[in-house]
Amino acid sequence: MLLLQEIKKIVKSVPYLIFVAAVVIGLFSQGVFRFQDALLEEPQPGGNYGFKYEEIPEIIMSAALQALLAEFGGNDYITYPIGFIKHVKLSEGKRQKMAEILSEITGADKKQFCRK
Repeated sequence: MLLLQEIKKIVKSVPYLIFVAAVVIGLFSQGVFRFQDALLEEPQPGGNYGFKYEEIPEIIMSAALQALLAEFGGNDYITYPIGFIKHVKLSEGKRQKMAEILSEITGADKKQFCRK
């Protein structure tokens, strides 16, 4: 019985009513309660059927290598631990290891990467 009284007090309280109103307004603004609209339309012959992302390894790897070379040149590596951006600068020893890795990937001489 005491639980029922507490629930009635909470439901009648102003902060709870404001919260419920905010949730309902948010749901309406996102179109959650629009049931009459058709979400899918039947495609017409010769029309647009949508698109598909394609992962082409040659394009992905060359873009990743360009980004890695740019980060190596500036000694500023961007990482995302736990969803937050973090800029990392490597020590000289780690830069040498990175130059070895880059020379292995590109086939260029390690000394070419070590120049500042």
